[in-house]
Amino acid sequence: MINLKRFVLFPVLVFSISLFSACGNLDKSVDYEVVAKAESGDAGALTNSAQHITDKEMLRMAVEQTGVELDAGAVDFDESHIFQVSLYENGCGYLLEDLIDKGGALQFMFELTPVVENGEDPEDVTCTEAAVPTTFFIKTEAVDFSSLEIYGSGEKIQSE
Repeated sequence: MINLKRFVLFPVLVFSISLFSACGNLDKSVDYEVVAKAESGDAGALTNSAQHITDKEMLRMAVEQTGVELDAGAVDFDESHIFQVSLYENGCGYLLEDLIDKGGALQFMFELTPVVENGEDPEDVTCTEAAVPTTFFIKTEAVDFSSLEIYGSGEKIQSE
């Protein structure tokens, strides 16, 4: 005779384990490095967007357009990814706080950061309203992704 408890509990256990392991893989931090940043450079049509740079020629053209100092020959595209993230900053500026792989969607998590002069408390700094186009070049570990999203202070920044 079939043991009914084993017959019912085993599939439930297998399902629970697979569910928990799948959920654990949905949100994970990705190693990254901001390798270059251009302020008030020509962000062109890429303002408020992220682009995956796939080869040295594409990187060379992006570097030329933005004016950053970045050696395209030093990037190994087999071992890492390069992303060009362009957005408008206000007078406070943005700092990349985290890069999260959320089930294939890479989320660039930026936070507004006060510009602090010598001896000032960051709490006392007032940000200006002037919007400046800024481009970040971000190098990451090799990671599979299906989409790119940009967040500023927790809110999704829509592409134009």
